[in-house]
Amino acid sequence: MYREVHGLMPLPRAFYLRLGAGCFVLGACMELFMIKTGFYDVVLRNEAERWEESREEQAEFGARVARALEAKGVELPPSLQQFRNSKNLPAQQPPRKDQ
Repeated sequence: MYREVHGLMPLPRAFYLRLGAGCFVLGACMELFMIKTGFYDVVLRNEAERWEESREEQAEFGARVARALEAKGVELPPSLQQFRNSKNLPAQQPPRKDQ
């Protein structure tokens, strides 16, 4: 009823089927190209590096918070007790005097 009133003529069903099939084939070709060129290997390596950096930053932040709380004499919550004696983390740098 709406189409008749407003003069809209839908395209034939075959057009939509061909369009869908063409888009599917185009997407499959793009995925195959990305697999063959090693795109996903590069993405995987970059994500692993980013995740590792994030993990190190979180550990450094946890160690700083744990040191600050211990300096104030506050008991550490269980989530920060793992950072109490972290030997694999760098020591806190003293502030530079030239700043």
